[in-house]
Amino acid sequence: MKKKFNLVSVSIVIVMCLLFVTACNFNSNSSLDPTASGSSQNGTANTTASDSAQRATASGSSQNGTANTTASASSQRATASGSSQNGTANTTASASSQGNTINWTFDAESGKLSIFGKGEMTDYSETNSPWQEYKASIKSVEISDGVTNIGANAFSGCTLLTSVTIADSVTSIGDDAFNNCPIENATIPAVACEDISNSALKALAVTSGESIAANVFKNCTLLTSVTIANSVTNIGADAFGGCTALTSVTIGSGVAIIGASAFSGCTALTSVTIPDKVTSIGASVFGGCTALTSVTIPDSVTSIGENAFGGCTALTSVTIPDSVTNIGNNAFANCPI
Repeated sequence: MKKKFNLVSVSIVIVMCLLFVTACNFNSNSSLDPTASGSSQNGTANTTASDSAQRATASGSSQNGTANTTASASSQRATASGSSQNGTANTTASASSQGNTINWTFDAESGKLSIFGKGEMTDYSETNSPWQEYKASIKSVEISDGVTNIGANAFSGCTLLTSVTIADSVTSIGDDAFNNCPIENATIPAVACEDISNSALKALAVTSGESIAANVFKNCTLLTSVTIANSVTNIGADAFGGCTALTSVTIGSGVAIIGASAFSGCTALTSVTIPDKVTSIGASVFGGCTALTSVTIPDSVTSIGENAFGGCTALTSVTIPDSVTNIGNNAFANCPI
């Protein structure tokens, strides 16, 4: 017996299926370049694209609602974009290759770019980073523990980027990673010091590493505070020389060597505590620190270099332990002690 089908019922089912597929807007591919896009007015646009071989791109937009956009790629590159009017745009992308998995999210409201996962970030040109379209809006960057490398040109040209936090797991940084970024606040391992421009820097925390390079923050005239981790053992010559706005310095207990002129000419510095592991205060280390009023030298010190405190015209109190056996010429020249 032949069964008869109700054409109206069949049409309704087909229409409902088409609406469901359109609303979900999901695209996946195992070999090519999947692309997905989604939009919504007065509601939520959820957009996802995934790719197991090459590249995934997703975009989503919403008016008066929320745009949630996700892209993932298992080998090469993932790019996601999301936009919202009168609402929130949340953008997430991930890419993995050869054991590396780097994920990122961008919060349009705060301007924060978060990068997390494990392994190395790839190198980029100035115009092809995964977050390229957001560069003009990025205000802060946080790189979490597990990421071991920052790729070349990763944040080059982020002209609103003022705050950077880099995890201690990062051991290398590619060329021009922070080129033309007006960074004011930096919480970074010592390896990153030479990659942060000193032209706008106001606050610095060095969280790990053993050595701060010579001259690295010399004449950083806006820098007001410096905190150096206990893991650091060496502060290079002239590392902070000429930082005329520097008022606060916390030197970690592990520091044993303070290079010549390391803090010379820091004319706003009023006090400093020298760690117990320091055995020698080099030449001109605090020379010309005209606001410095008191110094306590620990028992570990055996030598004070020439002009070490020369020109500290406000220095009225110094405690020198019996351990000191050598004081260089003009170590306290022009100090009203």
